[in-house]
Amino acid sequence: EIPVVVAFNKIDKPEANLEKVRQQLSKEGIVVESYGGKVPEVATSAVSKQGIKELLETILLMAELEDLKADIGKPAQGIIIESFLDSKRGPAATLLIKEGILILGSIVATRSSFGKVRIVEDFQGQTMDKVLPSFPCLVIGFKNPPQVGEEFQVFSREEEAKAFLAPSTVSLLQQEVASDLPTLDIILKTDVVGSLEVLQQAMLVIPQEKVVLRFVDSGVGEITETDVKTAIGTKARIIGFRTKTQSTAADLAAREQVRIETFDVIYELIQKIRTLMEKNIEPESVKTELGSLKVLAVFLTNKQRQILGGKVSFGEIKKGIKVEIWRGEDFVGNGKIVNLQKAKKDVGSAKAGEECGLLYEGAERVQEGDLLKSFIQET
Repeated sequence: EIPVVVAFNKIDKPEANLEKVRQQLSKEGIVVESYGGKVPEVATSAVSKQGIKELLETILLMAELEDLKADIGKPAQGIIIESFLDSKRGPAATLLIKEGILILGSIVATRSSFGKVRIVEDFQGQTMDKVLPSFPCLVIGFKNPPQVGEEFQVFSREEEAKAFLAPSTVSLLQQEVASDLPTLDIILKTDVVGSLEVLQQAMLVIPQEKVVLRFVDSGVGEITETDVKTAIGTKARIIGFRTKTQSTAADLAAREQVRIETFDVIYELIQKIRTLMEKNIEPESVKTELGSLKVLAVFLTNKQRQILGGKVSFGEIKKGIKVEIWRGEDFVGNGKIVNLQKAKKDVGSAKAGEECGLLYEGAERVQEGDLLKSFIQET
């Protein structure tokens, strides 16, 4: 059995439409059952506002039945649900409080960042002095944007917050590539940390058997002059996602011919990375032998051309094709068959076992007994 959640967007009558879905799926042999037990089902509509009150009441009821409570006497702690770099106010993070009360001026830390809470805002942008459990809030004051999904804690002293930080490690994304493969070096800047993590993971899924994708640097916020200078020193491309480029950075990039490309759609960004990686692949040249001819006689030699007679020993010899000259085990050089004749008539090709005359053109002189191998070169 596979559980399926069916959700509707902008539907006035969710129950009626859900019944239509049930009927359609039943034709395919799929039985749709309503949730029950610990997973209640509430029909809602954002358009007609149907079921909104019932949904909120159901959430509160479930919280009461599950005995979900928070201890406001503990030091505040919770989880980071988003973070980004505000161009005017600095690093910002959205916190969800699980225990305790977060107070303005508190010292908070995660495993990747710490700071003092300078500004606290609710979801409407209104400033707050304290935040109770289960409330999300925007906090300004971190030294750098913390990682999404990290747990945060409140500490009494800054030294304790610093001690909570994880030991600095080199990201796998930024390690030197110990390989002879070509690399595509990029600097990735995004609007928020969540976007950065998603894009990094999506890029690492791209096959890298022939070209290695390497992140020279990555972060959130606008593309700055520092990013451009890093790109100059590393020959990296700057890729931005839903972020802007500072005017000073754009001017420097134009002078130094540094490519800056920004995107608003993840799919388009990933496709661009794929294209850039493909351009870094060295073209592979494949030579396919089509046929060979043994030279039985040399009738005429004149500057760059010779009239020869021979017999096709393998495959097919065609007019206008390039040939290699082999004298025993030694490679002599390259030439071209300008024309072919059989029974003194021009032909387009001669097959194995057939004798023919040919007009050869090339810098190397062909001798009786040489082997001419025809081939095509494909990239």
